[in-house]
Amino acid sequence: MQGAYVAMFKRLVMLLAIMLVSLLLVGCDAAPRDSDENTANIVATVFPLYDWTRVILGSNPGNLTATYLLESGVDLHNYTPSVRDVALISTSDLFLWVGGKSDTWVLNAMANPQNQYRRNVPVMRMLSIHETQIFPIDGVIPGDVGGEDCCGGTTHDEHVWLSLPFAKRFVERIRDEIIILDPENEEYYNTNAAAYITALDDLHRQFSQMVELAARQTILVVDRFPFLYMTIDYNLEFLSAFDGCFAATEISMQRQAELANAVNNLNLDAIMIIDNHPVANAVSYAAGRELQVIELQDFQSISRYHIQQGMTFLQGMQQNLEALSAALN
Repeated sequence: MQGAYVAMFKRLVMLLAIMLVSLLLVGCDAAPRDSDENTANIVATVFPLYDWTRVILGSNPGNLTATYLLESGVDLHNYTPSVRDVALISTSDLFLWVGGKSDTWVLNAMANPQNQYRRNVPVMRMLSIHETQIFPIDGVIPGDVGGEDCCGGTTHDEHVWLSLPFAKRFVERIRDEIIILDPENEEYYNTNAAAYITALDDLHRQFSQMVELAARQTILVVDRFPFLYMTIDYNLEFLSAFDGCFAATEISMQRQAELANAVNNLNLDAIMIIDNHPVANAVSYAAGRELQVIELQDFQSISRYHIQQGMTFLQGMQQNLEALSAALN
């Protein structure tokens, strides 16, 4: 019931934001751009889409603008767009979004765009129905999960950026869209994208080789589980405490025991988390021994601060490679 009220509140805020933006933009039709000045605007919701865009833009010879909408670090599942955000989407030339259940707000935000020529790319819709995975998933340890599933029943997993093969396809599409905006620098953007795709392919091979040589093939994530595509890519078995985008900061004693039993039955020395240290500590205590706690990166809370500190998609996936290697050996 609480989740329904939260969803209703978010929809109300969204509608009010759209109404305010519409009033602000009345009578302010976009004027044609100066042919000598390319100031096309690209807006991306999640960090991977933004990071891929800035890699392809490189030194940005076409003077395009890239905006990361969730730069405050708020998780996509908890995000409500501000009036500024709606205005940025409305006036953008290229809007990149995931296309999953957590960003259905986008459909309202995209209504009545100020820029009638805006191009919209929901990357999930680049994938076939057979390529996307559906929750609930079998890897969730049965028992007293508790709480409320923010994904709400059966739904397609939206964390598609955590698949390196998918990432390659998304980069190619973003490259093509940027070239449409700035055809004069096509060769430059092609070169940047090609170098980046080579890096993605190399990292994909490193993941495959690491898993092939690993001592075990199963991981236990005592946190929410956005890593379904990554485990499928490398034929990993997994167990998780929670489904998809659901997570709890506190769990019952019964749930602690269920997770601890899974640890001991599999004779694991390590458990994996995103950022849920309280649950990891509780499970370690319930298992009766000290467990190594290893963090995975899901890119859902990357802020402007992390970017200033040098965070990139490749860096985060390299960290995931090292984390999985530690957990599997």
